[in-house]
Amino acid sequence: ALQMGDFIYGVIEGMAVSNVGRASSVTAPKGTAQSDVIKRALMEAHIGSGEVDYVEAHGTGTPLGDKVEAESLAEVYGSGSSTRPLQVASTKSNFGHLDSAAGLLGVARVLSQLLFAEIAPALHCDKPLSVFKQQGPGRPLRIPAERVPWTQSSAKRRIASISSFGLNGTNCHLI
Repeated sequence: ALQMGDFIYGVIEGMAVSNVGRASSVTAPKGTAQSDVIKRALMEAHIGSGEVDYVEAHGTGTPLGDKVEAESLAEVYGSGSSTRPLQVASTKSNFGHLDSAAGLLGVARVLSQLLFAEIAPALHCDKPLSVFKQQGPGRPLRIPAERVPWTQSSAKRRIASISSFGLNGTNCHLI
């Protein structure tokens, strides 16, 4: 792309995929598996959890699935040395769940936000999960209610991750 002079919207620095077997239900992913895949993606990218500015969550809108995902994000990203809030949202609040295309839409949202240096608000999120309200010490997780300017972090670049999980126990995380 560089040799051709093409514009580069973003670069995937690291990714991890795992499968821990079918979950007990569609809305009950395995939290430890999600935490593990996030840690592996960060290691592959050689990026610390505190360097990530934004997470495009899988965010199905189900009380159990979103709680498990948010707790996994808080475990990994909340333990980082950064004190600035980690912005967390999901494009599903705008478009609904697009089944197998959901991850691709998340990638498109992240690339758009990188291009415009702005984190878009999460729509239709009137009642955030308790994990967003009752956080202990460490890095806070925030659901953006309005546009947030996305300034470059101390690493001199904006870094996002994308979280996804599937029906058959597959977890994926991109940095």
